[in-house]
Order: sequence, then structure tokens, then C-alpha cells
Amino acid sequence: MNRWPGHASLPDGGSGSVLALGLVCVIAIAASGALMLGGAVLAKARAQTAADLSALACAQELLDHRGEAAALQAARQMVQAHGATLVSCAPAGLRCQVVAASQTSPLAGRTMTARAKATAGHPRATASTSRNAAPLSNI
Repeated sequence: MNRWPGHASLPDGGSGSVLALGLVCVIAIAASGALMLGGAVLAKARAQTAADLSALACAQELLDHRGEAAALQAARQMVQAHGATLVSCAPAGLRCQVVAASQTSPLAGRTMTARAKATAGHPRATASTSRNAAPLSNI
């Protein structure tokens, strides 16, 4: 049946529904991709923040000559306080290198892990630096 008198019937009846369904699928795929990208960026930022601050806490303990055990504990506490996991902590002399990891699940069933590395401490510190090293203010 012709809906508009005087016009020929077109053979594309219902094609708008198919196009709308295709558009909805494209939008859903783009939205899930944006969620995954946002989750990855968030996990990386969380891991980097945790690594930076835990390296600073670890280095502060070393600079205060409280020992490596106190430095490791300080790094561990700082990483946990920022919702990340301590992968490694390597105090050496008056420097500390930390690797932290953070996980996120932007989509159900999909977990992503981001890692970040940070180093902090005395700029001239080596593994052989002694307790008589010059304070930071004298450099």
C-alpha cells in the first residue's frame, strides 16, 4: 500500500531500523573502548602516584638513617594507602627505587594491571654511601 498518493512505493521499507541498530552497536563499542581506556589511565595514575610517594617515604627513612627495614615498611605503607601493590623496593645507600602496581576492572570480567617505577633519595648516593654523607641542604 502506498502511503503517499501520487508517489511511487520505495523498496527500502524498514532500512531505518537496521541503520539505527548499527549506530547503537557502534556507540556501544566506542563507549566500552572509552571505559577501558579511562580505566587504564586511572590505573597508571594510581600506580605512578603510589610509586612516587612510596619512593619518597623510603628515601626519607634512609636519609634519617632509620635503616632499610624501616624504609621498606614506609614504602609498603605508602603504596597500600594509595590503593596499589608494592612490586619491588630496592633501597641502596641513600636512594630508593620502587615499583608499584595498580589494578582496575573497567568492564566486568576484564582486569587490567598498570605498573610504575620511581626513584628518590640523595642525588649522589650509591650503595657504598656512608652515614657521614653530606645533608641535602649542603649540595
